[in-house]
Formats: sequence, structure tokens, C-alpha cells
Amino acid sequence: MNQNQSEGAGDPLFDATKAFVIEEQRVSISMIQRKHKIGYMRANNLVNALEEQKVVSSPTHNGRRAVLVSKSQ
Repeated sequence: MNQNQSEGAGDPLFDATKAFVIEEQRVSISMIQRKHKIGYMRANNLVNALEEQKVVSSPTHNGRRAVLVSKSQ
């Protein structure tokens, strides 16, 4: 586990970001930046933590990620 990922999981916005991503069923760093009015690095750390927790996939060849948790879970 790298430092950025552990920072994201410990972020006070982690739970709200997780709920938001699951509700929207899509994820992007810019979407999280706009939602929480935060900077790129913090949003990136949150996305990396979501990946570590198996909420979102790793980026595909085009940089997109899939949400791995359905709304009903």
C-alpha cells in the first residue's frame, strides 16, 4: 500500500465519496473535485483508495474506471 492510498482511505471525505460514486455509478477525479470542491491530488488519493477497497476498478487503457459496487450492495 503506498502513502497516497492510505491517505485517501483516512480522508474525512472518503465515506461521502464512496457513497457518491456508488450512487452515480461512475467515477472520475474531476467529478469528485467538483462535488467536494477539492484539489486534484486529494481527489486522486480518494480514487486510489476506492480502487484499493475494490469499489472501483483500476484504469483501463483509456484511463476510465468502472464502479464495481452496485447501488443495492
